[in-house]
Amino acid sequence: MLGGALMSKMRNMVLEAVQMNGIENVIMPLMNEIFLSFTDIAGTRYVDNQDVFKGLEKNVPLLLEREADNKYDSNAIKVMTTDREKLGYIPKKDNSVFAKLMDAGKILHARVYSCYEADYDQWCVSIKICLMDF
Repeated sequence: MLGGALMSKMRNMVLEAVQMNGIENVIMPLMNEIFLSFTDIAGTRYVDNQDVFKGLEKNVPLLLEREADNKYDSNAIKVMTTDREKLGYIPKKDNSVFAKLMDAGKILHARVYSCYEADYDQWCVSIKICLMDF
């Protein structure tokens, strides 16, 4: 019975903290970013809005989105800005494990490591892929 009372008290404390501070301020300290790998974004030359690359700086967060129905690669993972502008894809040679993690419900994201214009309409964007752990 003591265990049940303790659990109830802890639940009430968490609910009170959420009410006072908002859910994001209670959960954020519990999140941990785990570095997984470096890679370069593939397909940057096919992005319509090439100006999007000019705003990328080191450590800018990026979104990763699975495209299991991609006709070229069933493990495709699209890389986007936080405004959902497409930058390209995780290279096919690197995406298999990341796709499995995402399909299993894990939250992955990326951060810009470096970005420079390598050639006309060809940007080289290196990223760090990270797992969000709670």
